[in-house]
Amino acid sequence: MKKILLALPAFVFWCITELRNYFFDKKVIKRVTFQLPLIGIGNLNMGGTGKSPLVEWLLENFSHEFKMAVLSRGYGRKSRGFQVVETTSNYKQSGDEPLLFKWKFPQVPVCLSEDRVVGVPMLLGEFPETEAIILDDVFQHRAIKPGLMLLTTEYENLFTRDSIFPLGWLREDKKNYHRADIILVTKCPENLSQQEADKIRNEINPFPYQQLYFTAFEYGQLNELNNQPLPEKYSNVLLLTGIANAKPLQTFFEKFGKTVFEMNFADHHSFSKYNLEQLHEMKINLPPDTIIVTTEKDAVRLIEFKEWFVQNKFQLFIQPVRHHFLFNAAQEFSNNIRTFIQATTEKNS
Repeated sequence: MKKILLALPAFVFWCITELRNYFFDKKVIKRVTFQLPLIGIGNLNMGGTGKSPLVEWLLENFSHEFKMAVLSRGYGRKSRGFQVVETTSNYKQSGDEPLLFKWKFPQVPVCLSEDRVVGVPMLLGEFPETEAIILDDVFQHRAIKPGLMLLTTEYENLFTRDSIFPLGWLREDKKNYHRADIILVTKCPENLSQQEADKIRNEINPFPYQQLYFTAFEYGQLNELNNQPLPEKYSNVLLLTGIANAKPLQTFFEKFGKTVFEMNFADHHSFSKYNLEQLHEMKINLPPDTIIVTTEKDAVRLIEFKEWFVQNKFQLFIQPVRHHFLFNAAQEFSNNIRTFIQATTEKNS
């Protein structure tokens, strides 16, 4: 019954998105290109597919080789228009992900603009030495045409198995994956077999011009918000998160025999004092050897309560995460990115 009720709005949504794509494809609506190497990152599914860790992977591997910059719309921010993100910015004005990029890579310019066509020249005006720009969450922002488009899709929720919103979580028809140059299946099991990878490859059926990669999340060492040491022994973890999908993080701790308790909020949730009161009530009723763990993105939104954790003698541990390329494909992926940047630069020099 639910599917029947959602079928009509899903059809209307599909018609709107397909008509929009048709206008762009037929050049009724103009697409803008730039001579500068632009690397677009996006997804077909709503929700977290690993876009932000991919931005970080690119910055980690290329920001010392090229003068990179990031341009994002700054999802969830309360400000409007073009903005340069500083390490001292407030996430409410910048969005949590752009601020996290700036914290982790302070030497990299991070800018915001809902309109990327306007944002690129404004970024270059502020940072004329920029050699390449990463366009975050831009797959549906078709007014701008990146020279290289990366599409992320979750292992547990491949776009091929999803339906158009609101029947499912697709932002547009799944057939539009053809616009990607590189497809990354993210959050795979670390032990993904070649046989299963081949099945997924056949299911996605990439075009001859597309390359397909598989990545798993690699979790780093826990860091405490106030630089406190990690207890030598702990059996329980209380996850405090406001992300699209905390399941991979839960699975990670359970793999090491930890009992996981969860306090989950919606993606980009703005934590409040009431939420901290809820956290306090939950924590004091859990076993003493329970540690509180959050993500780096959530820490951006929790740091304003740093003193609260000190006053309540609660430690908040932050779990870093990064993409790990399976089947020893990291070098090949890196070479593709490097070749694109160099070739585009040489072509337009």
